[in-house]
Amino acid sequence: SASPSATAVPAAAELAAHAAPSAAELFARANDARKRGSDSEAIRLYGDLDRQYPGSPEAVQSRLGLGRLLLDRKNDPAGALRQFDRYLALGGLLREEALVGRALSLGSLGRLAEERDAWRAVLAENPDSIHAARARERLERLH
Repeated sequence: SASPSATAVPAAAELAAHAAPSAAELFARANDARKRGSDSEAIRLYGDLDRQYPGSPEAVQSRLGLGRLLLDRKNDPAGALRQFDRYLALGGLLREEALVGRALSLGSLGRLAEERDAWRAVLAENPDSIHAARARERLERLH
């Protein structure tokens, strides 16, 4: 007869195969869907990630990808703005990208005074960044 440990290993492996995906797996799947242009799938997966692992680094990071998706492809600048603001509130490492997304979202919404402040924040925090020229150009047009 088989020892208890010999039968436990396949059972544990089988359970793991049916377990919910990890935060990293959901994040990777959502990013892959976004890159493939499967916007609805990406939005669903980012939502799953946020619900299942709300405090994870992947959930924080996903707000940036979701914000870009909503802004660039779904024409939902209000939804994008919410994602960028949530990202900024949680202190993600790509703060500059979120600030730029925030400024672009505000511009799309026609909230020009807030957009101007957002571009000023980009410049104040990152005067030599790749986004600085874009920020200065937009500020010139907003005056």
